[in-house]
Amino acid sequence: MAKVIPFKGIYYNQERISDLSLVLTPPYDVISGEEQKRLYQSHEYNFIRIILGKEESGDGQGKNNYIRAASYLKDWLREGLLLEDKSPSIYVYTQQFCLSGKHFERTGLVALLRLEEFGQGAVYPHERTLPNPKRDRLKLLQTTRANTEPIFLLYEDQDGKIRKEFAKIKREIPMVDIEYTQGEKHRLWASADELLIARIQREMEGKSLYIADGHHRYEASLRFRDNEKSLYEYIMAYMVDLDDEGLMILPAHRLIRNFERRELEKIEERIREYFVIRQIPTLDKLLRELKDWESYHTFGWYQAENFYLLLLKEEDFLDEINDANPYTRRLDVTILHNLILGMESKAEETEDKINYTTSGQEAIELVDRGDYQMAFLLNPAKVHQVKDVALSGGVMPGKATYFYPKPLSGLIINKF
Repeated sequence: MAKVIPFKGIYYNQERISDLSLVLTPPYDVISGEEQKRLYQSHEYNFIRIILGKEESGDGQGKNNYIRAASYLKDWLREGLLLEDKSPSIYVYTQQFCLSGKHFERTGLVALLRLEEFGQGAVYPHERTLPNPKRDRLKLLQTTRANTEPIFLLYEDQDGKIRKEFAKIKREIPMVDIEYTQGEKHRLWASADELLIARIQREMEGKSLYIADGHHRYEASLRFRDNEKSLYEYIMAYMVDLDDEGLMILPAHRLIRNFERRELEKIEERIREYFVIRQIPTLDKLLRELKDWESYHTFGWYQAENFYLLLLKEEDFLDEINDANPYTRRLDVTILHNLILGMESKAEETEDKINYTTSGQEAIELVDRGDYQMAFLLNPAKVHQVKDVALSGGVMPGKATYFYPKPLSGLIINKF
């Protein structure tokens, strides 16, 4: 049973830092090396120093980026750059953004969520995790003793009762109201109203929760809880209704490099065996065709300055995929792994051979520049697919989903 509770959030003091856009960041796992450098330079108190600090020469067990993160957090609290709420509260967070020429708003709840082992409660994963990111986030937890970023989960509010409670909170003046990159507007409200909080808690108790982003942080928190002998039972979470009109998933296109000549030849052989191949004149035309044919397990393929649309010849070919789960077997990313790349469904994609981008234009430019040998363009996964896979106990390959926009890091922190 899902249990959420209020907490005393920590946030930047806007009397000390008037422009929060200079100190807030995207989540740590979507920040590139170049973006990390830019964020370091943007402001001396940028949150990057806590969630993704630079490694320095001479770092070791007693001196490293995790210890520095804990020191920054402690010092900024002592100096009044960060403030803590006086009363336990829940927080309502909205993001306004533009996508494909249309305007959207997404609303979510930020609160503490009780940790549960997968398969034993109401929290369901949908993505495979890797050991290194889990070790990294565990070290940050151990040194800072804080949830520095919320994980992102989905729930169903079919009768709209939780949505109505949010509307009451949003009538007040937000504690944060800023514009971030690409015209994104972020607003945050706090409520310590005990009756309102109790109503939301009752509604959330019967919900299932599906992790959208934050699998590594969730599993790291489970291990931290166990190591601390159950002294810490909760994780800060950002929770959004599955039917929210602003809940978007972008495609995660695949970029291929460092494949041997014979491996590339095998890819082309499998494409000819399993797919109808149509040459397309331009990227824009390919992306339109990709969307128009999305129900037919369709892919875009780019190599040697040529665009192709690939349409699966027969549904029966899916039976050749070595994956017993009917929901994961039908995912486009699973079909790409198996029928095109020749990988097993559970095979790990390594960045030295396969990388990702949400931009079709960037994918083409990187191939043209010679950084990659070819690109495969995919339609985005659907929200119902995430739910179905999670409930079935299956897991998608890594980077199968890219929820957009990402919640900002540094807006709210939970210290314990």
